[in-house]
Amino acid sequence: MKARSLATLATVAALLMGAVVTTSPANASAAADNCNYNAAGMKYFYYSTSGPVVQWPTKYCYGEYNVNSDGHRIEPGDWSGWVDFRDGSWTYFCDRKTTWLGGKRVIKIEMSPTKIPLCGGSLAPDEASLGQSNSGRSLSDLVRE
Repeated sequence: MKARSLATLATVAALLMGAVVTTSPANASAAADNCNYNAAGMKYFYYSTSGPVVQWPTKYCYGEYNVNSDGHRIEPGDWSGWVDFRDGSWTYFCDRKTTWLGGKRVIKIEMSPTKIPLCGGSLAPDEASLGQSNSGRSLSDLVRE
């Protein structure tokens, strides 16, 4: 049985027993088999509603994470990827380099399974032939700084 199915069964069981179930501040589309727990995890820090900066749970799985918070910084560990902001702009992060987010409203964080081109990685063959990255950004978007 897949990890997601086990988590769903555990949640249903908890609800049936009357337990309180809480969710993280983000919904993830990353599947358990997209994980690398041997890599240094990606850490996202954001401003809480009461003011102090708090850390989101460390992520070890590539994929998209829907977020709705005022971003402070990303400490990417061994990961690279993109951050989408509510105003339609975006930025990227590269492994081992802190990315400051300036309090902008973050709506999505995408962790790439491979190093993105802006960080010195290369496009996968299918991306090169399509002229698109996994996130739908065009090749010209990937090379602008």
